[in-house]
Amino acid sequence: MSYQPAKDKGPDRSLGILKDGYTFAQKRLQRQHLDVYETKILGEKAALLGGEKGAELFYDKDKMKRGGAMPAFHPENSLRGERCPDDGWESVRTP
Repeated sequence: MSYQPAKDKGPDRSLGILKDGYTFAQKRLQRQHLDVYETKILGEKAALLGGEKGAELFYDKDKMKRGGAMPAFHPENSLRGERCPDDGWESVRTP
């Protein structure tokens, strides 16, 4: 049986993130007494994870996709004001 998280039936919560910052997820999870909570941020579905059940989901490779989550970062190029050609960015250096 798959786990179904509680779903936020309210509007987009982007303003809440601006207001609460890093405590946004913690406040909502504690207020609802939950480890996993689904909401909307910037118009997209987002999962807030905490506690034991949240950690289980976070480390489950069948449920979480990490590939492509962060763009490639090459410090040696960024120090020169350039982007690596394989990350899809044009050079930020102006001639």
